[in-house]
Amino acid sequence: MDGELSSPGYDVVVQQERTTAVVERYLSELAGLSGDDSAEPIIRALLSSSARRLHLLSATLLHRNYPRLSKPPMNLEAEEMLSGVVER
Repeated sequence: MDGELSSPGYDVVVQQERTTAVVERYLSELAGLSGDDSAEPIIRALLSSSARRLHLLSATLLHRNYPRLSKPPMNLEAEEMLSGVVER
């Protein structure tokens, strides 16, 4: 797993690159497309990367800053936090 870090205490792997640099890389790829090339694979990769990073952020926030919410009776999970954000 070259270029990736494992977050201590979690079974989550995230790239070391800053989010801004990752987004800029995808935007550069989009800018370099010619008229016949499809942008769909690049956009899918960008959305996938963004979703993974948002999930990691939610999980980290929940477990580090609000650990009581992840225990009974709430048993809140990062996916539930994300669904609340998506609904808005």
